[in-house]
Amino acid sequence: MTPQSRSEWMGLLARSGIEALRDAWGVLNLSPEFEWLRAPETGAVMVRGRAGGSGKPFNLGEMTVTRCALRLLDDGVIGHAYVQGAIVLMPSAQRLRMRSCRPGTPRSCSGL
Repeated sequence: MTPQSRSEWMGLLARSGIEALRDAWGVLNLSPEFEWLRAPETGAVMVRGRAGGSGKPFNLGEMTVTRCALRLLDDGVIGHAYVQGAIVLMPSAQRLRMRSCRPGTPRSCSGL
């Protein structure tokens, strides 16, 4: 995969709605085993801007983001993700179990 095609593919995924992604994932019928390196967590980042796109940088404000990192157990590939907003992909009880897992712990500890 070329860097340009990867960028286009990632852009398509980023613009897709959560329901469309869930439906597409279901069609693939995949369930790779993984371990959380960093379970999904929500936080804030400072957004910077420039007047006219070329002026002096300034702090525009904070934006909510959700981040996580995981490792696929079959080949060791590591993936990192940051997405805008607070993403809720599972029931709150399941999220609480995940938070109790430490990095490097297999996903079975979270009850997934």
